[in-house]
Amino acid sequence: MDILNGLQEAGLNKNEAKVYLSLLQSDSSMARALAYKTNMHRANVYDALYSLVSKGLVTFSVVEQKKHFKARPPESMMDFLSSKQKQFQNILPEIKRITSIKENVEKIYLSEGIFSLKEAIKNLLAGEEILFYGVPEKIDDRIIAFMQDFYKEAGKLKIKYRYLSTQKDEEWENELKKFKNLKIKVIEGSDKVSKLISENKVLIISWNKQPLVIEIDNKDIADFYRANFETLWKAAREV
Repeated sequence: MDILNGLQEAGLNKNEAKVYLSLLQSDSSMARALAYKTNMHRANVYDALYSLVSKGLVTFSVVEQKKHFKARPPESMMDFLSSKQKQFQNILPEIKRITSIKENVEKIYLSEGIFSLKEAIKNLLAGEEILFYGVPEKIDDRIIAFMQDFYKEAGKLKIKYRYLSTQKDEEWENELKKFKNLKIKVIEGSDKVSKLISENKVLIISWNKQPLVIEIDNKDIADFYRANFETLWKAAREV
């Protein structure tokens, strides 16, 4: 099967498919280079890139005030395209054959949207303990069911989880108490930005209409946020 046609049948438009396929064949790229490589107008390339970012299939980092775009591994599309999983599986082997993505090349990258947020959170399941603080007044309803499944999975993997809430919500706290290895404390205040720490990874979430996600893989930064969490944890009250 032709890969471009397969990507379009799986849910991407023609420009998104061309840009995504081009990104899969490089570590990262700027819009100008993608326009040259795909023979597309740069405005159309930007439209396709930001659409792919909103779908969680592409991330970007800012280096010297210039945006560098990077495709997530092709397997990420399996979650996004669950209703058309079979079509994508037909072209996945060929995509993987031409892919030259290198893991852990970038230390900091950004993405937007609920799907991208879920993918980033799932990446935290490799550590021994997850710390979560900076809870907003209201968590997006679209993420609550996912987080319940996430807590269950963390429990199965025997990953410890400490949740520092900035609001008193007895119903949600009682729900959380059902999960294994999960401890909860409450501290006064609220925050529009949430932080999750696991091993050397930090996830920073700005709860906009389309959540902005910053993923950091850096020991020094993770240690800084971990120390900040521990200070707040000591001052917080038990529930």
